[in-house]
Amino acid sequence: MRRLSEHLLASDDWRSAAAAYATEHDHDYDALHRLQDWMTELLYGIGDEAQARRDFVLPYLAREPSRAPDLVGRGPESPHDEAARQRLFVEG
Repeated sequence: MRRLSEHLLASDDWRSAAAAYATEHDHDYDALHRLQDWMTELLYGIGDEAQARRDFVLPYLAREPSRAPDLVGRGPESPHDEAARQRLFVEG
């Protein structure tokens, strides 16, 4: 709600303010769900391949916690591009 009120207070054109808010909201929603999907895949994937991935990746995360997205602290501001995904899954 803070972001919406900031957009509304910054403009006399409420339609454009609402559109700007919606754009930010959609970006944040997409980012959070992408990050959450990565962590769900890593931690809750089913099958031998998923277990092998955990066995490989989790020791890296224990040594380098910064590899994992900071969903609580940074939320959608956490890197969520392909490079971040590869860093999380220790690829490349």
